[in-house]
This record gives sequence, C-alpha cells and structure tokens, in this order.
Amino acid sequence: MKKVTALLALLLALTMTVPASAVWIADMPEEHWSYPYVESLVELGIMDTDSQGNFEPDVPTTRAEFIYSLWLAFGGPYAEIENSFNDVHPDSIYIEAVEWALDSGITAGIGNNNFGPDQTLPREQAFTFLYRAMDYIGCAPTYGTGSESYKQITEFHDYEQISAWARDSIQLMMNVGMVTGSDDGNLWPKQDLNNAATATILYRALEYMGMLEIGRGDYFPDDGESSVNAEDFFGVWEYVNTDVWLYIHGDGTYEFYNTEGLADAGTYYMDGETLHLSSGISFVQDPAGEAGWIMDNDDEYLFASELPSVG
Repeated sequence: MKKVTALLALLLALTMTVPASAVWIADMPEEHWSYPYVESLVELGIMDTDSQGNFEPDVPTTRAEFIYSLWLAFGGPYAEIENSFNDVHPDSIYIEAVEWALDSGITAGIGNNNFGPDQTLPREQAFTFLYRAMDYIGCAPTYGTGSESYKQITEFHDYEQISAWARDSIQLMMNVGMVTGSDDGNLWPKQDLNNAATATILYRALEYMGMLEIGRGDYFPDDGESSVNAEDFFGVWEYVNTDVWLYIHGDGTYEFYNTEGLADAGTYYMDGETLHLSSGISFVQDPAGEAGWIMDNDDEYLFASELPSVG
C-alpha cells in the first residue's frame, strides 16, 4: 500500500506539462548541453537559481540538495517516519525529503546515525538513489524494457571503477536512456555529480515515467473502485466559523488564505478517497453525505465558497 500511495503522490503532484520558458539562467548559455533540462526543472520548481539568477551547473550537488530535488520531483510525498539523523536540523528545508528518503529505502545515511547533508554525492550513488526512488513506486525500468542498442555498462572505459552494488541500477537506466556517460567513453562513477547532471537525470527519469505530460490531480486511486478523485476537491473551501480559506488548484498545488492574504501553500496527493496536503493536513469528501462539504483530519468542516478579497 505504501508503494501505491507513493505512486499516487507522484502522479498527483506532477502536473508536468512543461510551460513555455519564463526563467532566466544568468550563468548558462542556451547552447549548454544541459540547458533544456535545467530550464525545465527550474520552471517546475524542482531546482532553483540563486538570487542573481545563477544555477552553477558545474558545482557539485550535495546529498541534501539531491534528495530535496528528488523529493520535489516525486511530488513532495509524505513520510511515515520522523527524522532521526543527528546532523539534520528539524527546521531544515530538506527535512521532509530526508524522512521520505529514509522511509522509502532510498538511503539509510552515511553511518553513525548521520545523513551527511553537506557531503557531495558520487555519480554512481546518485544514479542508485534515483533508481531506488523509481523502484519504490513501481516505475523503475527492468530487464526486458528499453533497448539493447544502448551502450552496455561493460563498454565504459572505467567500468571496473563502478561499485558492484550500483551496476544493475545503472545498466537498467542506461537501457532506457536515462544514463549515458560522457563522450569520452567513461561513466565517472566516483566523480561528484554536479548540478547540470542532476537536472539532466531527474528530467530524463520524469520523462521516462511519463510525468512531463500528465496533469496533476487527474488520477483515481489504484484499485479503480473509488468514486472520489482529486478533481472533486478542486476549488475554494471555507472553514466553518473561521476566516480561513483553502484553495485547491488543478495543478497539484494548494493555498491557504486568511483575512490578511496568503498564509501557506504547497502540494497535495490522493490516497484512496483522502486528499493529503504536504503540510500534513488531510481531507475527505462529503463526510455527512451532503454535497459541497469536506472535513479535515481534525473533524473540522469546510464548505464550498469563494475566495474573498484579501490583503
């Protein structure tokens, strides 16, 4: 069931119809080999530039940055465990991503109950993390999928440097074009993954899974028997006796408003007939059998409404 939930989270949180370009990347010419991937992921909010518009494509990606981007790419899914790493601060931006990675078996840390958030990430390890994330939701390539025309892992000049535990994952991703290696015939497995390569493999993974064209919120629960789906939650809901409004968008995002304006925002996913917000709040439809009402996990009722003019 956890895999089904994780898959739904990904499907619902990725309205990955790549928008027309509106981003500016100051330190990358459009001719850069990774520019299309970087541009798309920045557009989608999976990766970001700094305050000066720089992406720093050649800078190594840290473990925390990779897991955070991976988590965002997979829709910011909810984890059923809490962080226990000594070196992950509870207020860090990536704490939910780390909890998800631990919960789903993507990584168990670096030992001694540490995650190593600021450590760089060898390419072979990043590829393995990505494969595990795809496998967890049942979307990883398997033998018999893809094409045998792709390079075989043994053809890399540095094949012997690839750790045995990483070889199957890398080969399977090579078979579907997610991992290609460099033009000089090397994979560089021990080399740190940089930001350009991170954007590239995440984009290719989403493309392989078909997540760049689907709409968020368009998926029914896995068993196909439920009469409720995310579309039933679209629109504005107002808490009874409280000036708080919830706006569920069809693109997999939500916003909370109060009388002063925007108070919170994030993404959502469906699990069965329940809609879960990335903030941890969940909702069910028509709890009393009356249309136009929903109820949260604290048994607070909301009714269909309109967003007021707020500051």
